[in-house]
Formats: sequence, structure tokens, C-alpha cells
Amino acid sequence: MKRLAASIIPALLLTGCVSTSDLTGNNASSFATNLAQNNLDGALLEAQKESGFDAEDNTVDDQLWAMQTGLLYRMKGDFDASTTYFDMIEDVMYTEDTENLFEKGGEQIGSILTNDTFLDYEQTLYDAVMVNTYKAINFEAMGDIANARVEWNRADDRQRRAAEFFASQINETKEELAKKQEEEEARDESVDKSLNSANKILVEQGVDMSAWQAYDGYINPFSTYMHGLFFLRHGADGADLEKAIDSFERVVSLTGSPAAQQSLEYAKSLRTNHMAKEDFVWVIIENGEATQKEAFEINLPLFLVSSNVNYTGIALPKLKERPDALGPFAVNDISASAIADMDRIIQADFKEKFPLILTREITRATIKTVAQKQLQDNHILLGWAAGMAQRLTTEADTRTWSLLPKNFQAVMLPRPEDGQLLITAERLASPVKLDLNTTPGDVVYLKAVNAQVSPTYHVM
Repeated sequence: MKRLAASIIPALLLTGCVSTSDLTGNNASSFATNLAQNNLDGALLEAQKESGFDAEDNTVDDQLWAMQTGLLYRMKGDFDASTTYFDMIEDVMYTEDTENLFEKGGEQIGSILTNDTFLDYEQTLYDAVMVNTYKAINFEAMGDIANARVEWNRADDRQRRAAEFFASQINETKEELAKKQEEEEARDESVDKSLNSANKILVEQGVDMSAWQAYDGYINPFSTYMHGLFFLRHGADGADLEKAIDSFERVVSLTGSPAAQQSLEYAKSLRTNHMAKEDFVWVIIENGEATQKEAFEINLPLFLVSSNVNYTGIALPKLKERPDALGPFAVNDISASAIADMDRIIQADFKEKFPLILTREITRATIKTVAQKQLQDNHILLGWAAGMAQRLTTEADTRTWSLLPKNFQAVMLPRPEDGQLLITAERLASPVKLDLNTTPGDVVYLKAVNAQVSPTYHVM
């Protein structure tokens, strides 16, 4: 540990001169301000700029901001541009997944000297599932049923491999933690004691993840429900109908949603007579804003050096649930039911990753503090500079896809004879009125972010 610390002393002093926030491409406050002012165009320009979009090569540098851009284009009804961004995002995801060991090693070294924001944003499983889900819905909205089917098959494949993915991720985390334990000479005396201390402090900070539980199989029920709805409405044969039934059964078992139960019963009724379809309308609602990460910093006793250091602290992300700004929805006075809780999906993913985040941050702080102590022993000004560098490079990674909703809701109802739909919510400024006579289709898809942003919708 001491040899490693000595080797990074010059780098530690240099990294203190770099603003790590510059490495994230994060300009969230301006982005949030545009959204709060209902300025979707301004938010879109901000996100597009931060994504590093190259019009000549048709590429993006930052997949997180590209995901924000793709979703904003969806909100504006530009499904072609939205799909273009989601296509570019998948290219970046593939690059990240296939990044060679040398590239990953370089990133890891940089993050040890700085913080996790130095690392490229690594997509979550729910990011990838939602990218395919949004692409499928985009294609259907554009009338491209063939490509919508392709994307639904991809989304379904990701969903089926979800449990396997998380099992693999958990094993990789255990292996990485074990590797760190083998490599660090002073592990038992320093990092482990610091971890025990950190766990106590986390409880005091109100960080308690014990009640967070993933949906069975780490499934996203919204994607599964929309998969079923697609094959119910666009199925070519009995096999497609069975796909729809399987999807609805899964959602009912996971959520007990009345809308999913109605859809399941209707799909089963078509088994005996596939042509005896009734005239139903489904209203799908993206409600609110998903749980976000926020940073908090704690001064942590590190059990490896004397107290003669200028700064010893770690910065960690924690999840902050955002309030349900609009309340429950209803369509023609029929209450909507939740078909998926996006907050729950995000919490489950974070819970699996947090042990490695915590261990990596404490290991990083340990290395920096040893270096600071060695400099302090040699020259007080150098020790002060190292302490300042350590403080400047202590930053938590709080990057998330902030435009995802808090939850997804649905209503299934017979098509009104007059074709009129009235969508209301407890704190929605004014109801959304639709005339299905002038806007044909049987699925209404509405996104309502908060009380400041006007709801957007499309019919397909």
C-alpha cells in the first residue's frame, strides 16, 4: 500500500488541478432549468450538445446525454430523430461492452487517482432495456411494424437474460473485491476497519437499502406489458397471441395490475376465435420523475495513519426518491393502475452495485491519504497541497437517466362511442382531451413529467 501511495504522489498533486466535474460533461442545472420552464427545445439543445453528436459520422460521445436527447425527441413527437439517437447509443453500449483490458485499465487507474466520474458512463441493464423499448414504440408510432417487432424481440431477449446478467455482475463484483483484498498489503488493518466504520455512518445518514427488492428475475414489467400489447394488437398468428398471453401473465404475477389482468383475459378470449376482436383503447402513462442519485460526503476515520493529515473524506452517491408531483391518473373517470415502478427497478440495480462503489471509494481514499501523510511528514506545504488535491478530487458519480418516469400506469377501456378521452390527474394543471375520431389508433401514450412541463402524447 505504501509503495503504491508513493508512486501516485506526483499524480495526486496534478489531479488536484483538474476539475473532475469537467470530466462528466454534466450541466444538469441548466438542463433542469429548461425543463422547469417547459422549454423542451432548450433542454434538447443542451442535451444534444452534451452528447457530443457528430453529424458527419453520425456518432455520439456521451451515451447518457444521448439517451436524454433521444427521449426528448420522443416527447416532441420526432420519432425518427429519437430512433437515430437510440441507434447511436446502442453503438456506444457495444463499444463499452467490448472495450479491451488496456482501455479499461487506463480508466481504472485514472479513477483511482480521481473518482468514478473519470470512468465512462456504464449503462445499466434498465438503460439497455428501455432503449430497445423506446425504439420499438417509436417504430410502431411511425407505422413500421416489422422493425418494431425486431426491437420487441431484442427487448424481450434482454429481459430473459436479466437474471443471468445480474448473477454474472454479482460474481464479477465479488471477484473484484477479492482481487483488491489480495493486492492490498494493509487491507485487514485499514480498509476493512474503514468499511466497518463506513457502514455505521451510512446508517446514521439514513442510507438503508434493506427493503429494496427487485422484481422477480430483475424484469421491467413495463417493457414486458408493452411487448404483450404489441403482439396482441399486431400478432400474425396463434404463436404471437401466446407471446402476448405469456407477457401479460408475467406482469400480473409481478404487479397484480388490473390493466394487465384485463389485457390477459381479453388475450385469452381470442384463443378460440382469433378474429373476434373487440374495440378497446389502452392509455399508457409515463408518470413523474424517477429516483435520482445525489452526492453526500462523510469524514471517515481511516485506520492506517495518524491524525496528522489535512483531509480524509469520501464522497458517495445515494438515491433520492422524487415526489409524485401529479398524483394518480384517471381516464374517463377510470383509475389508472401501475404496471411498473421505475423507482423500484433503479433501487434494485443500485443496491447490487453499491458494495463495490463503497469499497472502491474507501480504497481510493486510503491510497490518497497515505500519500498525503508521506508528503506531510516531509514538508508541511506539500502535505497541505496533497490534502487540497484530495479534497478537490473527492466527488461522487451521480449520473443517471433523469428523464425516466417514476412509474408507468395504464388503463384499458372500451372505445367511447363519441371517441372522446379525458385524462386527468390530481395535480395536473388541466386535463388532456383527445378525440379518437380525428386521431385514429387504439393506444394513447402520454408522458407527464411534472406540474411545470406540459404533458406530451401520441396515438398509435
